[in-house]
Amino acid sequence: MPRDFDIILYGATGFTGRQTVAYFKQHAPSTLKWAIAGRDRARLDALNANVPILTAGSSDQPSIDSIVARTRVLLSTAGPFAIYGTGLVDACVRFQTHYADITGETHWVRMLIDRYHEKAAADGTRILPCCGFDSVPSDLGAMLIAHTLGPETREVKAFFKMKGGLNGGTLASMLNMYESGADKTMNDPFLLSPSVSRAPRDLELDPTKEAYDPDAKAWTAPFLMSKINTRVVRRSCAMRGLDFAYQEYTKIDGSLAGPLALAMAAGGSVRPRDGISHHAPRPPHRFPRARRRPVPTHHGHRLVPLRIFRKSLRRPNGPVRSKRPGRSRKPRHHKMSLRIGPGSGAR
Repeated sequence: MPRDFDIILYGATGFTGRQTVAYFKQHAPSTLKWAIAGRDRARLDALNANVPILTAGSSDQPSIDSIVARTRVLLSTAGPFAIYGTGLVDACVRFQTHYADITGETHWVRMLIDRYHEKAAADGTRILPCCGFDSVPSDLGAMLIAHTLGPETREVKAFFKMKGGLNGGTLASMLNMYESGADKTMNDPFLLSPSVSRAPRDLELDPTKEAYDPDAKAWTAPFLMSKINTRVVRRSCAMRGLDFAYQEYTKIDGSLAGPLALAMAAGGSVRPRDGISHHAPRPPHRFPRARRRPVPTHHGHRLVPLRIFRKSLRRPNGPVRSKRPGRSRKPRHHKMSLRIGPGSGAR
């Protein structure tokens, strides 16, 4: 059926959505018919995109259907996708509208595969999740290497360096996975693969500690996005008939690379749950944390030690004069402390 638009961008007011709008304004050809969509008309107007604006809440399925039916391709940057994305994908499959997003929520992608893959494939509808940093560089990079080296490719390793931080949408998606317990499914190395009967190879096991990689000639630590990217690459391999092991690492350079890799590997064992960070047990080669001494009490009152502080002693009329004529010395600094407890006087 004829469509009003080539592309509709849903979630245009978010962090990635705003960048996408700016890119389209600068680079989209004049013949491209595109529009932006979201739930807040005022925020969409504030983007000054100079293109049609459509409003639809993610929980309002009839309004979602109305915008999906008007476009050939729907791009979504509205996450967490497990909360806001299912209705969009459902409408795209029903109206045969191609779909792409930037999710990294592999548990949700597994659900999409189980629910929609057969119908979408039969209709020729393209449903393409994970089209952001996770996992386009990994997927295309691995396929390019395999294509270049040929069918003899047995292993592909990817090494990443990162700087900067995470935006609010990414953090919200991660927290939603942890709170829902969906993060447990991410441990399956073949989570997104069609069907795998073999055991994972050594390289396909998720790294959990620091290591020196002789191929990269550098210290490495587990990569934050590896549990997402590796699953996507392995699905691509299975669908393209390729068979090579793939893994990702954080590469660390510099004179302190070893300790930094150790710190990053330890930090990777932290997971938020119920507002509290739970740490994995300390590795055996680390020194145990010293036990805290019991807080002293005196007649039922808690005795709090005062911090040592420095105090400058000055005479009221100026600096302290030296005994030697014509010279003065700097004021002395004294360390002072106060102890209170049974059997000890204050000093």
